[in-house]
Amino acid sequence: MGDQSCLVVGCGAVGILYTYILSHHLKQSNIYAVCRSNHAAASENGFRIDSEAWGQGLTCKPVVVGSVGEAAEKHGRAFDYILVCTKSSADPSQMAAMLAPAVAMGSTRIALFQNGIAVEDCYARAYPTNPIISVVVYVKATEVAKAVVEHNNVEQLHLGSYPSSAPSTPARELGDALASGGASVTVHDDVQTERWSKALINSVWNPLSALTRLGDGAFLMSDDGAEEAARVMMRETAAIARACGVAGIDDELVERQLARNVARKPVGQKMSMYFDAVAGRPMEVDAIIGNVVQLGEQHKVPTPSLKLLYLLVKALNNSFAVS
Repeated sequence: MGDQSCLVVGCGAVGILYTYILSHHLKQSNIYAVCRSNHAAASENGFRIDSEAWGQGLTCKPVVVGSVGEAAEKHGRAFDYILVCTKSSADPSQMAAMLAPAVAMGSTRIALFQNGIAVEDCYARAYPTNPIISVVVYVKATEVAKAVVEHNNVEQLHLGSYPSSAPSTPARELGDALASGGASVTVHDDVQTERWSKALINSVWNPLSALTRLGDGAFLMSDDGAEEAARVMMRETAAIARACGVAGIDDELVERQLARNVARKPVGQKMSMYFDAVAGRPMEVDAIIGNVVQLGEQHKVPTPSLKLLYLLVKALNNSFAVS
């Protein structure tokens, strides 16, 4: 992969972190980073990371561009890899179409570092002959200033080819490249179990955090019925996963995860939707919970509590556009 090229789309904290990781394996002149609000700072100084895991003052300087089209024009050819690190709040069909100038049909490998369920579908439809790599990200990193990221010691990637029947080589080669740069990587034959394991948390606790403005521990302290309410919604998500043919997402996993939430009393952890809601930013509503509810309807799984949660957080999200 050393002489290959990579385009990183979405250079917030996650995009910056994995641009740095890949800079250990690729020439920095072969890494193009699409930046928006941090374009000026990244162009002048590159990216800087202060990490509890890897060290302070870490830097890399990719080729900074303002759009996929500019990247394709400057590079002069399609890219070998595209890492999509944007939030899933945008229209996924538009996002997939936006990549077209940088994609060589049949060869460019498209890796989705995104939250949610069914995020791969639009890309697979738009690029049916290209390898699609689904990546589940666990990382605690914040862009504290333009193009400057603070990262603690939490970092774990789970990845696999999409669909699971597709050849595994593209996912394994990307996993090897990321691991060589210091990332913690597990490559799966079927990564959807990991996606749904994260969805078990995100589909419930992200909307609850946004709606209540509370961490999980504080929500559980708010009423004697709060724990059971969360349990019911998590079990609904687990039932949808099983209806979709995903193994291992059972009530035992629900109880193990809920025990982690309970252990974080009295304050707990605030989720990404909380910070978006406080700032009045668009939230990843459809990717995180809407697609889960939709799959429940398709498979005729009753989800009354989860559906109500979705309607409420969707209305909250719409209120940001109105205001």
